[in-house]
Amino acid sequence: MRVPVLKTVANPPKLLLAPFMLGIANFTTQVPLLVMGLAFDLNPLWFMVSILIGHIVMVILGSKDQHLARILVSAGRFRKSVNIYRCKGNKLAP
Repeated sequence: MRVPVLKTVANPPKLLLAPFMLGIANFTTQVPLLVMGLAFDLNPLWFMVSILIGHIVMVILGSKDQHLARILVSAGRFRKSVNIYRCKGNKLAP
């Protein structure tokens, strides 16, 4: 039996060849560090190099496993929560 493969499943979204969510996470963490570095008169070239290196690593890892971002999200989403207070059942306390 032939089953069509949906394009969104076969080709997850990408941002400059890296997995989309990981690419956004890279830029949203590195750009504020760049701005804070500029406030302390640090050379912005080091931050731009770190953005580029991080993105290259994500492109390499994303090419090996195209669904890497989904795997990481699902691993965090289904982690068992631990109660820090005495209670009955699961109260969803961190």
